[in-house]
Amino acid sequence: MTSKLSAKESAVLAAIELNADLEAKQVAKITGHTERTARYCIHKLVEGGVVRRMPLVNTYLLGLEEYLVYFSMGPLGASLRSSVETCLINSDKVKWLAQCGGEFQYAMVVVVTSPRQLFDFMSELSGKFRDIFFKKEVVIPVSFMMLGRKYLFTRKRVQAIAVGDTGLRVSLEQPDHEILSALEANPSASSLEVSRKIGIPASTVAYRIKRLKSQGIIVRFVYNVVEGLLKPYHVRMLVYSSGMSRDTAQKVLDYAKAHPNVAFFHHTIGPWDY
Repeated sequence: MTSKLSAKESAVLAAIELNADLEAKQVAKITGHTERTARYCIHKLVEGGVVRRMPLVNTYLLGLEEYLVYFSMGPLGASLRSSVETCLINSDKVKWLAQCGGEFQYAMVVVVTSPRQLFDFMSELSGKFRDIFFKKEVVIPVSFMMLGRKYLFTRKRVQAIAVGDTGLRVSLEQPDHEILSALEANPSASSLEVSRKIGIPASTVAYRIKRLKSQGIIVRFVYNVVEGLLKPYHVRMLVYSSGMSRDTAQKVLDYAKAHPNVAFFHHTIGPWDY
């Protein structure tokens, strides 16, 4: 079931999508609406299940690698397909999973320490579900950008968020790993809820989250729009370019930034470049 947003709700969503920590008065300033209207719209979007707050984590700083895996299953029954989806959703290596149309049935982001670990993970899945990777392509991301849904509110653009491997690495203490795991399991959890789950004071959780932000590990808290609830629908385009050059990549990125309907941008190495 899709939701139709009002003009005010659209403007507020455009303002908060890439920064879930904005206060109502800041959203009001961006959108030109009253603080009361901004607060009401945020509440309605969250409570209506249109958006979910989540941390955007730069896994590269932790020494992890991300791979985009597109795949189609063989002739599996509905029950077995459901079991596969549940297995992937519950896996600590699968960061994101989506059902697709077109050339592939599914796309997922797998987070591992090495290509070998990716192979072992996919081999284990193949052993458990024989025809899970009946057809597949593996793509190496170079960088990822959240550009925002510019079509929702064209009067003011929000600053894009970029995530990529800069070569830097950060070592974390055990409580930091526990906090990230708790936020991964429940992205909208408050510091108090996380503290209850992992057994350390809420003030310590808040301090460590602030430090994770300053280190760039938590890039920012964002609002993830639940796909399928809004129109226009989210379509993932796989784009191939002839040759490889920084100039071409920059031109494609500039186009994506300027176009109101391009909300995300992946620069990759593999069968497709973007």
